[in-house]
Amino acid sequence: MSRARNLADLLDANGDVASGALDNVPPSNDASALTTGTLPIARIADGDITAAKLGSTLDLSGKTVTLPSGNIVQVSRSRNHSGGSSTSTSYYEIGSASWATFTPLYSNSLIIACIELDIGADIDNDGQGYVIADLKTERHHGGSYYSTMSEWSGLQYDRAGSSRIKTTTWMEQFTSNTTSQIALRFYQRVYASSNGRSLQVHGYPGHSVLWLEVKQ
Repeated sequence: MSRARNLADLLDANGDVASGALDNVPPSNDASALTTGTLPIARIADGDITAAKLGSTLDLSGKTVTLPSGNIVQVSRSRNHSGGSSTSTSYYEIGSASWATFTPLYSNSLIIACIELDIGADIDNDGQGYVIADLKTERHHGGSYYSTMSEWSGLQYDRAGSSRIKTTTWMEQFTSNTTSQIALRFYQRVYASSNGRSLQVHGYPGHSVLWLEVKQ
């Protein structure tokens, strides 16, 4: 058979290579035959990539990961062991400055702070048997005052003849409104004259704040 005849058999009436003549070319739906090129993202159906197909280590540096609302995205704990005492009727800080800090991942997260402070009073046997105090919490963003979270008056430490230690616990929750460092700062003062008795700040077991960040 002549070469002209062979060429004529390879082509159809429109001059295209006849599909039957492509016996040594993999079909276009044979994905295993693809060794180069890029597969369009539209060709990958939703849900087709399973966990088993993912690498054991994923480097998400520089990537933005969107998590569903209601998930806890960060947990942290702050601790402090500073102690002391005071008879001042002016506010003074409990613990070292800005010991309770947390840096949110998102500016619209719900922040939950579970607080424990070991505070009390030096009580004598002089007939009165209690000390009354005020306690307040301030919130700072990036080192600057942001707001007063709570302020309580008339906390009473009683029981004559001993140094009364109290673990005062409560919870603050708020929207982060920043991705800069947040600090909670705690202050107390003697509410009124208590015959020279002092308020106590106990360094051990110490003060702590458990932080939780919830994606909104």
